[in-house]
Amino acid sequence: MKYTKFLLALLLALMAVPSQSQDISYTSGSEAFFFDAVVFRGSRDSARIDCYFVIPYQSLNFAKSGEYYVAKVSANISVFDSIGNKITSYSYEKSLIEEDYFVTQGGTAKFDAKQIMIKLSPGSYQIKASILDETSKAEYSQSKNVNVIDFYSFPNALSGLLIVSAIEEIDGKFKITPHISDNIGNIKGDFFAFFEYYSREPSQEADFLYQIFDGDNLISQGKRTRKTAQYGANRFFIKVSKPNKLSQGGYVLRILALKPSDSEDYEIEDILAVSQRSIKSITRMGGLVLTDLNKSIKQLRYVATQSEIEYIQLGISDDEKMTRFEAFWKNLDPTPATDRNEAFDEYYRRIYVANKNFKSYSEGWMTDKGMIFIIFGQPIDAERSNQYGDGRVYEKWTYGNNREFIFVDNSGFGDFRLLRPAAITEKFKYE
Repeated sequence: MKYTKFLLALLLALMAVPSQSQDISYTSGSEAFFFDAVVFRGSRDSARIDCYFVIPYQSLNFAKSGEYYVAKVSANISVFDSIGNKITSYSYEKSLIEEDYFVTQGGTAKFDAKQIMIKLSPGSYQIKASILDETSKAEYSQSKNVNVIDFYSFPNALSGLLIVSAIEEIDGKFKITPHISDNIGNIKGDFFAFFEYYSREPSQEADFLYQIFDGDNLISQGKRTRKTAQYGANRFFIKVSKPNKLSQGGYVLRILALKPSDSEDYEIEDILAVSQRSIKSITRMGGLVLTDLNKSIKQLRYVATQSEIEYIQLGISDDEKMTRFEAFWKNLDPTPATDRNEAFDEYYRRIYVANKNFKSYSEGWMTDKGMIFIIFGQPIDAERSNQYGDGRVYEKWTYGNNREFIFVDNSGFGDFRLLRPAAITEKFKYE
């Protein structure tokens, strides 16, 4: 193929063809909700950015209120320009009410979804999205960089890219199911890229193809797909074949609009428009994402035996380790007929909470407080005192059946060690 990476990079940098780009970054716990922002052509002086929120029920804390379970969530979107000035923001609050506790725990995979439209003039922006669980006060955030071009300055242009997991034709019209995440790790088989193509020609044929890059390396490319575009906005989608055994990490999905040709080769001058976005491949089990498989295996210490952990670690590849890891949790799944594994979700939720609340000289999940929390959950009562006047701080956690755990901080720096009982033999059990 006569494609030259350097020339295309230069082409994009000089904006010789219109190019849309999207890339996304996450903060800790960000997979508690899903967010995407896609740029489409709007009016003459501004583009339209479609922002999507999806909040799974299992990410929220539902509190009992009479005969119902209620969760309250507030969400915010803030837009910043290239030098960090806030341009605009949008907030909303919502109460979610359910009768069935099983539903609130994600047993039916129920979620809350919202779409917000923002208008922005051409430029580079960072869009920050966050949600706050009003009950637990847990906050999660994500940020996304978008490049907005002046669509009307080009004879041909592409919108941003929306990942679509399924497309269904009903009475000659297509119903799409957006995949509101850049993570394609758990998509099985093919997926679709949806976009709009803008043309000034009354009727124009163009070829479209996708490319997937790992850094500067082209790792996958589809064949040309020819479509006929009319004047104005045209809604298209093309099928993207997910590469086999895609390693965990970040990638770039790029769509090229090309002058029609029977050859798979093309020159720079054949490119009519370009659009790209970041994607990633990270394996998710249940409602959680495994960003570090080896670390997740080590964190099994409170639920697995040492021999079970070693068996998983001895897998000759990451794929084999993952297979063994999944098999371990499958045996503990209380609802094997559903997609969600409640035991897995609860265990790693406790690890997240332990990391957030009990960090000392080591990560929270490795502390004594973290160990007790992960195995036994939230205590009924926690009391702190320095009643002995020796400068040490004591903390007592009380559970059902009057079971107590006493921690002591000998240093005064929050490094609580388990004082009584001297040893713990129990393992985590989902109840």
